[in-house]
Formats: sequence, structure tokens, C-alpha cells
Amino acid sequence: MIWILDEPRTTVYEKLIDYALSKSDAFMLVLRRQFDCDINDFEFILLKQEEFENQMQYQKYLKSCEKSQKEMLIRAQIYKERKKPFLLKLQPYLIKVRHKPEEWPSTMCGDRSNKINFDINLYKVCREVRAHLLEPEGLFHWIYPYFPEDLCFFNDGYCWLSTSAHEGDAEIYTNNKDDVQVLKDLGLKFKYKDKEIKMFYEEY
Repeated sequence: MIWILDEPRTTVYEKLIDYALSKSDAFMLVLRRQFDCDINDFEFILLKQEEFENQMQYQKYLKSCEKSQKEMLIRAQIYKERKKPFLLKLQPYLIKVRHKPEEWPSTMCGDRSNKINFDINLYKVCREVRAHLLEPEGLFHWIYPYFPEDLCFFNDGYCWLSTSAHEGDAEIYTNNKDDVQVLKDLGLKFKYKDKEIKMFYEEY
């Protein structure tokens, strides 16, 4: 298991994408479904005034909520405007969609899965997808609201490169020591641990 320590960006990111495409037959992206609706219809549930010690605390709470709501609506609008055109470019390569997944390579929803409204899309690897995968400036730029999230690469159903962009986390799984040298040559900064890992499997 190899932990990528610093985000691969620009030239290093491009080299990593080329390497990943050469070793993969599919890649995965995570999408937030809750913002496919009209963002003006969002309902915000606020605490009641009697739950606060005094009026000043309550007003401070309301102002904080108002600011958070505005920021959330702005992010949701950005996501809504950017996601559809980006997905249209990838549509010809779509293999599979899994709705409201309980898990994907970088995330285990567990008991929260019924409250989390995501899709995971799997796409086939081909030379045409390269330009689209290079639209973000780095591996951890696959993040809401600008792009779908958590880019992962697969080979024969097994995820060998997983990311959690908002956590700044990326892992590579390999049983080939030559791969370690290749990753160094790409310019990646990482550390690795020689241990057996159960890799995530997705049927496609």
C-alpha cells in the first residue's frame, strides 16, 4: 500500500494520469445527487429560539445559519452548472451507475447510507478520456463543487488507485516492486508499507 504524501499537480499529475490510463480498464467518479433538484427548493431546518439561553445567542445563531445557507447555495449552483456539461463529455464512455452506494473505494457510509444521496459512475478507459481527466489541475482537485469527486482507477474490477480529495488522501495498491520505482520516476512523493491489503472490488 502506497500513500501519496503531496498532491500530484500539473506535470506530475499529467504523468500520473497517463500511467493510470495505461494500467486500467475503468475509472470511477462520485456524484452528489441532492443538488440535481431546484436549489431554491432546499429546506433548512433551524433550531427554535427557546433552545438558546438568550435573544443575543439566538440572533447570532441565525446570522451564522444565513451565511452558511448562502455559501451552500452558491456551491450548489456552481456544481449544478458545471456537472452536467462535464458528464455529457464523459457520457459515451459510461459503463455503469450505482445509486446511493453504501461504499466506494475511499468511503464506507455504513448506517448513514440511507441519508447520503450519491451516485458512483464507472467509465471505460480509452485515449479519448485523457483530456477530460486532465481538466482538474491536480489529483485532489476532483472536489465539489467544481468537479465530481474521488477519482479512482480499476483493473479487472479491482481498485488499485483510490482517492478522497476532500481529505487530501490517495492510495495505490500493487504487488509489483517495479511499480514503486516507476512512481518515483513520475515525481510522486509517497511512503509505502509492505502488507497484504484487501482491494475494493466493483463488478462491471
